[in-house]
Amino acid sequence: MSDKSKADMWISEYLFGKNTLLDHYYWLLVSDTAQHLLPSLQRKQWLEWAKSTNDLNDYLSDIEEECKTNHYITPLWGKSITFKTHKSLRGEKTDSLGLMTLANLWFDKRKQ
Repeated sequence: MSDKSKADMWISEYLFGKNTLLDHYYWLLVSDTAQHLLPSLQRKQWLEWAKSTNDLNDYLSDIEEECKTNHYITPLWGKSITFKTHKSLRGEKTDSLGLMTLANLWFDKRKQ
């Protein structure tokens, strides 16, 4: 299950691919980050239980909830934000990280 070669893209500790279950499993249980952030005994126990679960997706979601509750991790994929802008605002494009550069923003005062 932890075969990194199955990821479409690999950047540091993050896998990006079609198999989100593999990505989730790797990030929560076997990545270097998980090894540093999670209590070692608990991580080993979770790995053993993962081998015998019938529904790995639900199991990983439960682990993620426990990690968030105990403040071990804060997965960013669970966070999102939206903004409503004025109709005359221009240049409100986001980069690949989802950030907007204020230098590119301007208001079009022409009548629409």
